[in-house]
Amino acid sequence: MLNNLRYTASSHTIAFPAQIISGSGILPGDEIGVFTGGGICAGRITISDLQTNVAITAYADDEITPTIEGFETGEMLQFKVYRPGTNQGFDLDVEFDPALPNLGVFAMHGLSAAKSLKM
Repeated sequence: MLNNLRYTASSHTIAFPAQIISGSGILPGDEIGVFTGGGICAGRITISDLQTNVAITAYADDEITPTIEGFETGEMLQFKVYRPGTNQGFDLDVEFDPALPNLGVFAMHGLSAAKSLKM
């Protein structure tokens, strides 16, 4: 489910406050991945504990290469949870905080924050 990441020069940061992670069904050891519309994992993080704020860096496509490695500007961020212990994957619905500028739409050097999560 979570392919190897390609780190590119442009990225978008998505914040996940601890208080919404702890009530979402996510467990320590789970991985949250951010995916393009084409199903490419362009950012991920492993949750080590439920009491820590985390952020995922989503990477842009490298326009120099013929391969699509990441997000295009204006593309919706899509999230999945992978649970390595049971080899299960779950869709993760994210509501975004309107106080931040990008509301879950990829922007070069963009910033979004989750307001609520639902698996």
